[in-house]
Amino acid sequence: MPQSILSIEALSVHFSNSVVVDEVSLNINPGETLALVGESGSGKSVTALAILQLLPRTATISQGRILLSGNDLLRTPARDVQKIRGRKIGMIFQEPMTALNPIMTVAQQFNEVLSLSAHPKKSIRATGLAILASVELADPARVWESYPHQLSGGMRQRVMIALVLAAKPALIIADEPTTALDVTVQAQILALLKNLQSQTGTAMLFVTHDLGLVGEMADHVAVMKAGRIVEQADCKTFFAQPQHEYSRRLFEVLPAANKRGYSLVDHSLLPLNQNSHKNNSDKSSELLRLQDIKVHFPIRRGLFKKVVDVVKAVDGVDLVLHKQETLALVGESGSGKTTLAKALLQLYPISSGEIFLKGQNLQTMSRAQRQQSRHVMQIVFQDPYSAMNPRLQVEDIVAETLLAKCAALRIKRPAQWQQQVRAVLDQVGLPQDAAYRYPHEFSGGQRQRIAIARALIVKPELLILDEPTSALDVSVQAQILVLLQQLQVEYGLSYLLITHNMSVVSYMAHRVVVMRQGKLIEQGEVKQVLEQPRSGYTQALLKAVPALYRQSNVDSK
Repeated sequence: MPQSILSIEALSVHFSNSVVVDEVSLNINPGETLALVGESGSGKSVTALAILQLLPRTATISQGRILLSGNDLLRTPARDVQKIRGRKIGMIFQEPMTALNPIMTVAQQFNEVLSLSAHPKKSIRATGLAILASVELADPARVWESYPHQLSGGMRQRVMIALVLAAKPALIIADEPTTALDVTVQAQILALLKNLQSQTGTAMLFVTHDLGLVGEMADHVAVMKAGRIVEQADCKTFFAQPQHEYSRRLFEVLPAANKRGYSLVDHSLLPLNQNSHKNNSDKSSELLRLQDIKVHFPIRRGLFKKVVDVVKAVDGVDLVLHKQETLALVGESGSGKTTLAKALLQLYPISSGEIFLKGQNLQTMSRAQRQQSRHVMQIVFQDPYSAMNPRLQVEDIVAETLLAKCAALRIKRPAQWQQQVRAVLDQVGLPQDAAYRYPHEFSGGQRQRIAIARALIVKPELLILDEPTSALDVSVQAQILVLLQQLQVEYGLSYLLITHNMSVVSYMAHRVVVMRQGKLIEQGEVKQVLEQPRSGYTQALLKAVPALYRQSNVDSK
C-alpha cells in the first residue's frame, strides 16, 4: 500500500471558544482526489487552510497531526513550511482577488512562481503564456501584461489556477476552484486538473458544495457537518449507498437533470414550480434604459504611455429594464457583464451612450443629484471579501450603505439603525452575534450573505446582482433566491441578474440577454431563449451546463 501524500489525524481548530473543526481525520494517496463536501460554515475551508498553516491569528489548532509524506507539518519550522507552500502543496483559493498580488502584473507573479522552481529565465514568458492558454484565457498576451483588477472574476480565477499548475506541486488543495467560472470553462478546468493528475500523479483535496462536481472529480468523499466528518467512503459507494442521515438528506433533495444547481436544496425552501415564484413585471413602467453604451479601455505602451489600441469591454449595448422585472445578463467571463454593471453605477466611466434611471439621464445630473439617487441602485459584488473593509465589524459594514444614504439625503441617521442591521442580517440567515465579528471570521458563503444584507438595507428600487449566489452552497442559494423573490414582490424591486448559472436564470428571470465580447447577441423571454436559442453561441452555452451526478456516472467509474 503506497504511503499517503497527506494524512490528517484528529485535527481540531478553535476560534475563541467555538470549535470550528472537531477531530477531523482524512487520508489522500498519490494521484487520488478526495472531495470534502459540506455547507457554508461546516469547516471545509478552515481544514484546508490548516494544512498550510494559513489560519488567522484568532484560530488555534488545539490537537491533531497533519502529515505530508510522513512529516508532521504542525511540528515543522515555519521557514520550512514556507518552502513547502506552492512547491509541494499548491492552493487554489475560492476568491482569487484576495489571493493575487494587486500591485503585480500577471507576468511578475509568474516570474516569482517560476523563479522559485529554478525555471530558466529565458523561457519564463513562453512557459507562462502556454499555461495561460491551457486554462482557456482568450488573449494570454494581454492577460500577461494585466493587473488582477483589470481582469474579470473568472479570468482572475483562471490566472490563479495557472499559477498553481506552474509549480507542479505534489498536492493541490482546490477550495471551490470553479465557483467563479462560467459553465463552458468549468468543464475545461476540471478536465485540465484531471489531466495534470494523470500525468504527474498529483493528489487533490477538492473542497466543494456541488455534488455534481464531486461525481465528476472525486475518488473518495468526506462529508462535513458542523466541523465534524460524518461520513467517508469511495465515490461509487457514497453515491450508491450513503450511510449517514445527513448524507441521505442531501440525496433526498437531489434534483433531476432539468433542475440543475439545487443538489442541497430543502424543498420546503424552494418551490420547484418554475413559474409559481415569478411576479408579473410592470412592462408599462420603465425603470432603466441604456442607449448605445460603450465602455472602452485604452491600451498604453512605451515610455510616454501612448495609446496604441483600446479594449472594447462594452460595445454598443441597448437595454430596457421594467419595474418589478428580473433581467438576466449571461455570458462567459470577460464578455463585459460586470463592466456594464459597474458602468451603470458610474464606477467605470462610459465612453459614449446614455443611461436613463426613472426617466432621468444620469450623465446630465450634477454630482449631488447622483449621490442622492445612488441608493436607488445597489450592487452585490461577485467577490464579497474584496468589497468589505476587513477592519470593520459586520455591523458597521452593513450600516455603511444606510448611513451613506442618510448623508446624501441630508437626513439624520435612524435612531434604531443597529436594530435595522440586525433585522437584515436575520433576513439573510446570519446569527445576531455576526454583527460583532469581522469578515475574515466567516466562510465565503457567509460573507456573500453579508454583502447582500448591505445592499438590501436601504431598500433599493434596482438591485444589480453580480453572481450573487456563486459562492454559496445550494441550500443557502435557495434561501437567498427565495428572499430576493419575496423582496421583489413586497417592495416592487427590479433585478439585473448577472450570472452564468442557467438554473438561476430559469428560476429567477423574466427576460434574458446574452453577451459576448462586449456586444448583445441575443435577448428575449427566458423560455424562448433557453428552449429555442437562435444564436450558435447561446446554444453552446446551454450545451456546456454541467449535469448533476447521475447513476450512470457511478457505474462508469
